[in-house]
This record gives sequence, structure tokens and C-alpha cells, in this order.
Amino acid sequence: MPLSTTRAKSLIDPRVDNFLKVAVDDILISEFAQSVVIRRATGGTESTLPAQTVFISRFEPTGQVDNSLGADQAVLLVYIIGNTTLDIKAKDRLNDKEGLLYEVMHVRPNRQFQTVAEAFLVQ
Repeated sequence: MPLSTTRAKSLIDPRVDNFLKVAVDDILISEFAQSVVIRRATGGTESTLPAQTVFISRFEPTGQVDNSLGADQAVLLVYIIGNTTLDIKAKDRLNDKEGLLYEVMHVRPNRQFQTVAEAFLVQ
């Protein structure tokens, strides 16, 4: 006798469900991934890290314009997602394949399945 959908869902271990979600994320990342070179300022000098594969995802539909003393900049928040070995830190900068500039604000501390950095697009 087949299990009902509700009963079958209740039998799935939440950890397995999380692994399945991560597997789907990995497929999306690999399909839409791009190679980026991260620039990191350390001690007054800027170093360039080897190219790494990431997926850049917008989580706001539109950006905002910040201006100060006549200088304007458009800001759009994004997620930069990569595998667990992604070498990225706050204040790192990178350009995507279209040449847009991003600056990292925060890297989420949980890297069990993937690395997620929050950044803003500066144009």
C-alpha cells in the first residue's frame, strides 16, 4: 500500500531534506556560475587571488542611489555563493563577467555546505 504524500514527507529526515536543497543549489550554481578574480586589500597593498567559481544572485529587484557632495553611486545588494573552499572576506572586491564591481560586506559564518557572502554592486 503506497504512503500518502503527507505521510511520506513526515518520514523524510530534515537533514536529508537540507542535503537535497543544497544539491539543487549546487546544480543551479554550476549552471550559472562564473569565474571571478577577487582583489583583497592587506596592509595598504592590494593582492589578487586566483580565479574562483561563484554564482552571483540579486536579492533586491532594484538598487538605490547614494550621493554625497555631488558624487553618485548606485548600490544593489547581492549574494555571492560558492563552494565551502571559496576564499572571500569582508571588504574584498571583484568584477563579474560583465565588468560590474562588487564589494563584500559580510560572509556568513556557516560554511558546512556552501559559502555565502553578502555584497553590494557599486556602479
